[in-house]
Amino acid sequence: MLTSLTSLQLLQVQQAPLPSANDSFMDLTPLSRLQSMKKFTLHCSWAPSFGDLLRVRFGLCDGEGQQQQQGRSSIGRRNSRRISQQQQQQQTQQQQQDPHTKVTDISGLFKAWPSLQQLRLCGLTQASVQQTIWDLRGLQELKSLCLQFVGKDLAPLQTSTLPKQLEDLQLAKCFVRTSNSQQFVECLTSLSLHDCTVLDYTLITTDSTVSWTSSLATLLQSLPMLQQLELINLNYLDNQLLCQAVSDLTSLETLSIIGIGNQKLNHGALLGLTGLRKLRQLRWHVGDVLDMLPDPSSLAKLKSLVALYLHNALHTQMERWGAYAVLDSLPFCDVHVEAV
Repeated sequence: MLTSLTSLQLLQVQQAPLPSANDSFMDLTPLSRLQSMKKFTLHCSWAPSFGDLLRVRFGLCDGEGQQQQQGRSSIGRRNSRRISQQQQQQQTQQQQQDPHTKVTDISGLFKAWPSLQQLRLCGLTQASVQQTIWDLRGLQELKSLCLQFVGKDLAPLQTSTLPKQLEDLQLAKCFVRTSNSQQFVECLTSLSLHDCTVLDYTLITTDSTVSWTSSLATLLQSLPMLQQLELINLNYLDNQLLCQAVSDLTSLETLSIIGIGNQKLNHGALLGLTGLRKLRQLRWHVGDVLDMLPDPSSLAKLKSLVALYLHNALHTQMERWGAYAVLDSLPFCDVHVEAV
């Protein structure tokens, strides 16, 4: 066993469905021996035909539980010849019900990696980690965290369980629960939200209604050190919310807004970005062929812009109507056309 291993990537991990969902979990318990782990990536290859059978769990237990488990194992070996198959099955069921020996959630593995700096978990379904307690505050050296879920359900994530020293956070298909009374992450400089919903519990009104837009704006406004921001397929994002959320992010250098098909978001939102004096890269995948062209003056005010990423339909429109002439005032800005 390579106990001194510091980086590990498990890519395209796939498991065929088993007859019983209780048996179809991926046991990564041996990885707990890699106490020098600094970078870990797990990318599951998920297919809808598997349903919720693919599960990633970690069968770890504390010292007391290990002693008990070892004791039961030795007794089982001595008496194996005298125990019938039915009794062995009953014993196995009792061990699974024992809180010290049951298959636990992912947090058990992280406790064995105190030096972890980068963690990427991609392709998980919400059902596969439904028993997971995402409390990562014990990872004092964690700088980068990526949690990307797939499927129709959002995976819940409480921001109070994230380490305060986190610098890079990437979330996909997450239900992000936060509170205005708690500081999000002190050192965060890069944030990516892909098909995520944000809820600030302090913004729930007395009649239990929820302001989704205020929740997102409050979250982003609490990140003054943010330098990179990516908002992808947030179907509740509109012009007013985008302007409200990013207008005070004066340290922002890279901004990606991807929302093609969102009729509430159009090129008018560019007017709210003119105050981002340090913005160097802008990816603007918004609108369709029926929308009006962006106001060229809004782009001209982004004096630090060096890279503008547009989807092919918008590029065709701007080229046809000569809208790129405004970039003459930005001699260092290159236009990159991306297919969507």
